Parts: sequence; C-alpha cells; structure tokens
Amino acid sequence: MSCRSYLLTSVLAVSAVLPVLLRGAQRPSTAAVAPSAPVHLSRTEAARLAREARERVTVDVPAGLELTLWASERLVSDPVAIDIDPRGTAYVTSTTRNNMPLDIRGHEDWMATVHTLRTVEDLREFYRREMAPERSEENGWITDLNADGSRDIRDLAELKERVIRVRDTDGDGLADTADTVAEGFNADPVWDVMGGVLYHEGDLIVGVPPGVYRLHDVDKGGSADQQTTISEGYNTHPAFGGHGISGVTLGPDGRLYWEVGDMGLHVVDKTGRRRWAYPNQGAVLRSELDGSNFEVFATGIRNLQEFAFDEHGNLITVDNDGDHPGETERLVYLPYGSDSGWRSNWQYGKYTDPTNNRYNVWMDEGMFKPRHPGQSSHILPPIAPWHAGPSGMAYNPGTALSDDWRGHFFVSSFPGAADNARVYAFTLREEGAGFVMDTEKVLLRGILVVGMTIGPDGALYLTDWITGWDSKNNGRLWKLDAPAAAEDPVRQEVQSLLIENFAKRKAAEVAPLLRHADMRVRQKAQFDLVRRGDRETLLAAVRDPAHRLQRLHGLWGVAQLARKDARHAAHLTPFLGDEDSDVRAHAAWMLGDVRYEPAAGRLLPLLKDPVPRVRFFAAQALGRLAYEPAMAPLIEMLAENGGRDVYLQHAGSLALASIGEGHALELLSTHASPAVRTAAVIALRRMRHPAVARFLVDGNEAIVTDAARAINDDGSIPVAVPQLAALLGKTRFANEPLLRRVINANLRVGSTEAVDRLAAFAADVSVPDELRVEAIATLGVWPSPSPMDRVDGFYLDAVDVSATGERTSPRKTGGVAAARLAVQRLLETVSTGDTAATSDEMRVALAEAAAGLELKTAAPRLLSQLRDDPSQAVRLASLRALQVLKVGRMDELMEIALADEDPAVRRAAIGILPELPISAAAKVRHVAAIVEHGSLEEQQGALDVLGSLKSPESRRLLTTYLDALSAASVAPALQIDLVDAVRADGSEALLGRLDAYQKARKADTLMAAFREAVLVGGNARRGRRVFAENPATECSRCHAIKGRGTDVGPDLTHIGSTLSREQLLDALIAPNARIAPGFGLVGITLRTGERIDAVLREETDTHLILLVGTPPVERRIPKADIAVRTDPVSAMPPLGLTLTLRDVRDIVEFLATLK
Repeated sequence: MSCRSYLLTSVLAVSAVLPVLLRGAQRPSTAAVAPSAPVHLSRTEAARLAREARERVTVDVPAGLELTLWASERLVSDPVAIDIDPRGTAYVTSTTRNNMPLDIRGHEDWMATVHTLRTVEDLREFYRREMAPERSEENGWITDLNADGSRDIRDLAELKERVIRVRDTDGDGLADTADTVAEGFNADPVWDVMGGVLYHEGDLIVGVPPGVYRLHDVDKGGSADQQTTISEGYNTHPAFGGHGISGVTLGPDGRLYWEVGDMGLHVVDKTGRRRWAYPNQGAVLRSELDGSNFEVFATGIRNLQEFAFDEHGNLITVDNDGDHPGETERLVYLPYGSDSGWRSNWQYGKYTDPTNNRYNVWMDEGMFKPRHPGQSSHILPPIAPWHAGPSGMAYNPGTALSDDWRGHFFVSSFPGAADNARVYAFTLREEGAGFVMDTEKVLLRGILVVGMTIGPDGALYLTDWITGWDSKNNGRLWKLDAPAAAEDPVRQEVQSLLIENFAKRKAAEVAPLLRHADMRVRQKAQFDLVRRGDRETLLAAVRDPAHRLQRLHGLWGVAQLARKDARHAAHLTPFLGDEDSDVRAHAAWMLGDVRYEPAAGRLLPLLKDPVPRVRFFAAQALGRLAYEPAMAPLIEMLAENGGRDVYLQHAGSLALASIGEGHALELLSTHASPAVRTAAVIALRRMRHPAVARFLVDGNEAIVTDAARAINDDGSIPVAVPQLAALLGKTRFANEPLLRRVINANLRVGSTEAVDRLAAFAADVSVPDELRVEAIATLGVWPSPSPMDRVDGFYLDAVDVSATGERTSPRKTGGVAAARLAVQRLLETVSTGDTAATSDEMRVALAEAAAGLELKTAAPRLLSQLRDDPSQAVRLASLRALQVLKVGRMDELMEIALADEDPAVRRAAIGILPELPISAAAKVRHVAAIVEHGSLEEQQGALDVLGSLKSPESRRLLTTYLDALSAASVAPALQIDLVDAVRADGSEALLGRLDAYQKARKADTLMAAFREAVLVGGNARRGRRVFAENPATECSRCHAIKGRGTDVGPDLTHIGSTLSREQLLDALIAPNARIAPGFGLVGITLRTGERIDAVLREETDTHLILLVGTPPVERRIPKADIAVRTDPVSAMPPLGLTLTLRDVRDIVEFLATLK
C-alpha cells in the first residue's frame, strides 16, 4: 500500500531504520516501541460528547435514515481514511501534514522546475536543496516546528502520520476507546499524507507516499512493530496537497488496488526488470498482496481519493477537477489500460514561463468533458460531470442501510465547509460496453466527509474533517444508518459471518455463501476456497445458472488460482460459450488477466458477440495475450463499431498496441474505416511509434489531428516531428489543436526552412488571428525556447530535434538569424490602417518578438508605433520592446510615453526612470513631480519606482511620505502603493516607521491598519486575474461569474450591485461574518423545543425563511420564536492572510464592477 521492513511506531524508530529503507535492505526491524497512551471515555462521557456534537451540527438526511456521532474529537483528530475490521474496530489515518505549505500553489518559483523531477530521489534532493538550513532566513514560509531557530527541512520531521484504532468496548453504539497503533512516517522529506488504510487478516495496509506498506503487530503488543514494503516510488515532484496515495482496497480478484494522485510515480517492480514511470499524472495500481505482479491499471488521473468496485467487478470513481474556470469534476469508469487524460502540466509549469503561452490542452480541447466531436481519441472520457470536491467513496455491498439503497455508490463532496458538504448516492446503468448515469440523490448534507466505509453492521461510517483544509487537531466519526433495518436478520447474519473463521467450515458449507446477499460475505467465501485450493467447488459455483453473482465469484476465484498455477485457467475456457453474457464477459476478462495463451483461439469468436461488454473483454484479453492472429478480427470489430462505443474503441486500440505490430498498423493508413484508422493512431501513440506520421496525410481531419497529438504530446515522438512540421502551409485543415502542434513542431525542428514556413503562415491573412499570433510568438522565442512544450507543457529534456528526428541541443544559429529576418520583414509590412492584415494582437506579438530576438533594426517601426498606433496595447508593447532593445535615448523614449493619452502607457513610461543616465537626486525629483501632479495611475507607478531606487534621496522622500501618512495627508488610493514601496526598499528605518504607524492605529495587521485604503484605487483588470488565476485564492473553484466557475459558493455575476465595497472587503477578509442565503445549513431550536436543520433561504429583520427537508419545503420562522441558532461556517479562507494588500484591493475593485 516485497518484504522490506522497519519499525514505524515512533519518530525515533523511523529515524533509526530510515537508512535500511533507503538501502533497500530486506531484513525486518526488531526494535520495540511502546504505543501511545490510549484514551478511554466512560459511557456517560461518550454519550455527552455525542449529544453535544450532534447539537453543534446542522444536517439534512432523507426520511428513514439517521445520523449519529460514533466517535468524538476526544478520540480522533484530523481523520482521513477509515477501515473497519469484522468486529467493528475502526482504523483511521490521521495527518498533521496539511499545515506545512509544500503545496505547489504556494511556490510559483518552483513551477518552472517541478516537471524536471522524475523520481522520488529527485524530489528528495530538491527538498534538501530548497529547504537547506543555510537558506533559513529566505524560507519564512517554513514553520520552525522543532523550535531550533532554523526554518529548514528538519522541521518536516515534526509532521507525523498516524493510524488510530477506535473501539466501542461496551457495545452501546458509541466508541469509547482510542489508541495509536502506528505513528511516524516523518523522517524522510518525501513522506506525505497517509491517505489509505485497509485492515487485512490482522495486519494493516497503509498508503503513504512514497509507498504502500503492510504493518504487523509481531509481538502482539497492540501496536505495529514491523513493516514490509509492498510498493514504493510515489511522490516524484511537488504537487497539490493531498494528491498522494489513497483508496487502498482489496479487489474482487484478490489483488490489492490503490491510487496515487498527480504527484507522480516511478516504480521498479519486484523483479527489478521493469520500470513504470508516470511523473506527471496519477494512476490506479495493483499487485498481489506481497507486491508481486505489480502493474499500472489505469492512468491519466488527477486525484481520485477513493474508488469502489461494484458487484460485477467494475471500478468506478470520481476524479477531482483542475480548478479551472468552467471545469467540472468527472464521474469515470476505469477499465484496464484506460487513460483519463489528466497531466499535471495542464495546471502548472508553462503558464508562469514568460517565454511560453497560455494555451491549455485540458480546457481548450475539452478533454474534461464527456465525449464530444473533436475530442482527443486516446482518452476514455468521463461518464458525466460531477460535484465539487469528491473525496470518500463506497459501494453498497448489498445489505447496507436499507433496500432503498441497494446498488448505490456513495461519494462525498468536500467543499471545505460542512454546510455545503454533501454525500451523494447514485446508480449507473449499463450502456454498450460502458455506463451512463441512472439515478442520483443527496444522502447527507452538513458533514465535511473525507473518507467512508461500510461497517460490518451495515451502517455507513464517515470521517469528519469538520471545516477548512488545514489540520486542526480535531475531527469526528459519524454513523449513518437506517434504524428500521438495523436489526434485519440478514444484516445480523452478515456481522456473524464476517467475524467467523471460515477455515473451520467444510468447503461444502462455504460454497453456499458464494450466493449470499452481501458482496463481502461472497468475497470472503471466494477467498477461503482459493486459500484451500478448491477449484472444483469454485467451478461448481460457476456452473450453477441460477445465481449470476455466485458464478462471477467462482470465475474470480479460479482466476486467483490460475495466477499461481496457469493450469487452472484451462477450466475457465468452456465458459466463453456460456448462455449468460456476463459469464462470457468475465471468463474472457479473467483469461486475459492471467494471460492464458491456449485460450486465444477461443476468444476470437467473442469479438462478434452480440453483447458489447463481451466484445470489450474479449478484445482486452486478446491484447493481454498479445495474440498476433487477432489483428484482423480486432480490425473487423473496430470497423463494425464505427467509433460509436468509446469503450470498444479503447479495448480494440489497446489490443492492437499490445500486439505491437507497428508495420501492420502503418498499413492501416489506407483502411476504408475511419474508426480503424483512428484506432491505429491511438495504438501507435501508445507504442510511441514513428509510423503514426503516415496518418498526417489522412483525408479525415480528426485523424490528422489525433496523429499530430500523438507526435507532439507527452514528450513527443521525436523522429516524427519533422514530418509534422512540414505540414504547415500544406494541410487544408484549420482547427486550432492541429495547427498549434504543427507550429510547435517547426520550433522544435529549428531550421531556416521551419522559419520560412512560420513566416509565411503568419503573413497569411486567411489564417485565424490567434494562430498567426502564435506563429509570431514562436519566432520571437527562437533563440531560447521554453523547455516546456508550447502546446501541452510537457518538460522536454531537449527542445530541438534534427531533420532525422534526433534530439539536439543547442539551438541552430542559422535558424535564429532567419527568425530575425522574418520578423523584420513582417514588421515592415505592418500598416496600422490595414486592420485585416495587422490586428492589434498581431502588432503586439511582433513587438514582443522583436524584443525576444533583440532585433535592434525594429526600433524605428516600434518608435513609430509608440507615437502613433491607435491601440493602447500596441503602444505599451512597443514601449516595453524599446526598453529591452535599449536603442536611442531612454529619456526621449520616456518623454514620448509620458505624453501618451492613456494612463497605462504613462505609468509604464515611469518604469524607464531607473534606467536613465541621470543622478539619483534627479530621478527622485521626477518621481516627486509625478506624485504631485500625475493621474492616479501615474502616481501609483511613481511610488512603485520609488521603492526600487534604494538611494539616500529616495529614502528621504519615502520618509516624507510616511510623515504625511501619519498626518492623514496621503490619499487612501495611494496608501497601499506607499506601503509596497517601503517594503520593496527594505530599509529597517522605514519599515520601523511603518510598524509604528500600524501600532498607532491599534491594528493587529496591516490589513486592519489600511482597511480604508483597500477600498479604493484598485485595478479591476488585475483583480480579475487574481480571481481567476492566483493559486492562493482559486476563487473560481467555488464561485461562478456569468456561468464560468462552480456553484459551491454564491454566484458573483451581480455581486457589485448587491454588496457595497465595505461589504465586499468583509466578505474577503472575514468570510464567516456573513453567509450568503442558500449557502449553508442553519440549526434552529425553537422556544417550544423543536429542532430544525434547514437551508437559510432569506433573512429579514424579523424572520428567517428556511428550506426544510428533502425535497425542500419553505418555512417562515419568526426570530422571536428562536431560542438557539447555529449559523453556518464558510469554507472560504480569509484572503487577508494569503494575499497582498494590493491583491485584495484589486479584487475589491473587480468585484465592484460586477453589476
């Protein structure tokens, strides 16, 4: 979650054995460490705490269900994952790691480096370098947790992961005892959140990067005293917090499954012969329980948290979104070999590189959406969009809750605040070889659920984070059940059977349990028969046509035996002809899973089976067998499908890739069926085979585009890049995904011919403007391109490829000279009057390209544009380019720009001042004059410059302004700029004056001291960027504006008409002061004693208008009738703690414009 072992129940123990772990030693640790002291509550105290906790929360559950507290915050803290053993003991993982800001969102300076890290050792060395003790002063973001006076990597060792054992020892339905059975995972900087736990036969299997481990209690002392490694190699680069290992689960096939988020993986399997590298994406992994037979099951995942198998063995989950405006989470079905499309480079990396662009494949090409025309064919798209923040997940094993919830999946939504948190229940309906959404209901609202599991008693147990995202030494465990069904005889029987030792039964007594109503009992019976090696009893179960689910467990059991001895697999072959399509499908599935080659010929007819899922698993099996004679039948199946069923398309193309006949796939470029040609492209992409270039001349636009994606994306197929580059100017297709990759290919080829192609393309007025701009921008970075691909952001070890497709470096000087000449010629053709040929965006791009190429001959044209161009953006770009080129006299340039009618240009002109060859005193006089007589924007720009001068003269002027501030003589719209100038200067004397001002105002923070200043003087354009793009805020993760964003928080489309600037500021810095109606559950106790938990729809001076129950019914409550009221808590963090004063000011300005 192999056989490496070391002790993990204390910091000391982990530290002592860490060298063993890193050396890869195979001997177990023999040290002993006492467990943490247990906590025990009396029955009275446990009941009191449960009652008080229930009174503090406001929840909504459907009729027939009841939520009760099972374990209070006295027993658990910061709970993440949960599993419950057959006797009802819960094992809960607990983390404090969320309080250390290693999250990539807080480190923009790391984003250019993060994708260069490919292994756990890479990350370890990166952390040691970035958090070295000698860098303590600059690393103020590190909390000195060990109180040694240094902010460094050693502080990470204070962050422990724990497994807490929670029990109800007196059987009253409330947990009363908790103790820590494992603690540590903290001596190595690459340890991360323990996101998964599984109880298995007396041991615990935990998922905590960098690995999955089995914890043993060898000495039976009540705590883990030995650990063996199942799999390691997870956490290869900094990522979003919590995107680690989770969902540790035992599959229906007896294998261990787990998930890693997009922190990446680089795993060497137990044989030491095969490496699995997915550094920029998450995956579902599986192995035997000892770590052998490891394989990557599914890829392209961002962060699943948890997943669940249904009673037919299908793996269903919900993946988190990338927090982009307009994006949604995704409900997905993950069959073997699937790629859901996510890459971490969709989210960070190239977007903060000034030499790159903002094109986002994930969003701009709609990869996150259910299937649609033009979508990349190599991914399996989601079943449906999903709700914000999916976290815990479980599947009803058949007897949980009540009959109303049979066949349901349960998924929690984690928005950061309990009032908007929900647990959803849904069912799926089979359609073709896949699924579609069938029904969906809200199971629970009002608890911030992280993890969940079904207990042996049939209740749903939930871990409660309570509020926010950070660790807080608080948490609870809740129990959701249907009281009327709790005493159901079948549920009682399940509890007894889960506890029972089936080894004491005869096989004939175990066999009937394969058809039990509860999936857990059936699985336990299956595993027991496998343990016995009782193939015949399992086969007898498969042969019984009366019980389909029993038959499936029999098939899975025989396959388990066959993984140890392939001869057992022969007995699965007859079921390929069974009358039951589900049995045929699973027989094919299992035969492929165990790679039983003699069955290959019997699988071929199933490619024509009338049931799509049978065809799907037959194709998957033939691919697992790499059965070359299956190529023609697979092609026929793909042609018949015609691309209609994406799951059949996936299975067929994966099989073709697994067979691996590149030349045969290349010949499919002439096949009559577009679906077959598409499958060939997908297969060649998986193989990274250069023959995919043959499909660049296809007559089908989607196929050509998919071929371009295959060549360019995910690090590219370098040998084919020159052929892709040659397509520019020749292809008749004009879609943006294709042409961006063709443009990019020319950059990578880097030749003079490539420059000529780009120049001709940029000059072609029939080409869409945004693509002409990209061609010019590409020429502009020719001397030193970004190491991250301009299309998909993948980090390229070497940007260039030669004419033969070999990676080369450095750039070719001939290409650079040609690029300069091309941009010069394009500039010469610019005519401000001919907007069809030269749009504003084109002229901006040309100015920026001239700067990037250091094209000094462009100066006259740029100077002309600065003087006369009608576009403010063009004048601004021309000014900045001239600053870079340093041609002519800077004072004249500044004079021209200062005379501009647009304040943004004038403000930019002030930025030239530090470069002028004049005395410091003269520079300060210029600044003082502008502050005295300029417009607001010019004054703000002048103060920015003043803070950068750092001369005695500039500091004297800043002192004068601070005097004026103390005398209340500085306009509020300039006060934030003055604060920033003082802080930019860094003078201790000036900073002391600023501190004295804050104290004189009796303000705890600068935000409080400059509250009035934050209300005015902001820049709405910058505020929009902070709202949409700043990783510290991610406002669009919860809010929508004009349909873009999500509905976790209130829609802000007209917020400027609803709230004043003062109210907007309060909402930003004190979000709990006012909760928008409709976005929180309020708890009301009336004077009559009646308790009401409901959504607050509206509040007046005298009444509350509530929406009560499911479905909601409006109820009007006089405030005079209310005895106790509990208001909701906002999930929104106070932005005054994470943003600068200037950022808050800009957001206020932006929000005030939304009317």
